[in-house]
Amino acid sequence: MGLERREFTREFKLSVIREMDAGKSLAQVARKYQLDPSLICKWRKLYQRHKDEAFVGRGRVPEYQTQSEARASLSKFIEKVYNQKRLHSALGYLPPAEFEQALALKTVS
Repeated sequence: MGLERREFTREFKLSVIREMDAGKSLAQVARKYQLDPSLICKWRKLYQRHKDEAFVGRGRVPEYQTQSEARASLSKFIEKVYNQKRLHSALGYLPPAEFEQALALKTVS
């Protein structure tokens, strides 16, 4: 039987980080709250990098209001990023856009 996954509020995470900033050691804080030290380090790093945006929501970003919004976003990603920048072995490890440009130059010449 596994352990139940705990969820922590933004306020709790911030209070843990503040205790460390006040001078308590990582080991002391981890023991006090029965947390893994690596989790506290992860929270602290996230807070240092993103201050206001840290610990918002449940870590599932971006969230879409409808399924059609998500599909539209995925379509844009595929067309603008994946299809334009990915390397393809059948194209000599060139992105499709570069391969098409090279092919057009060969055809014109």
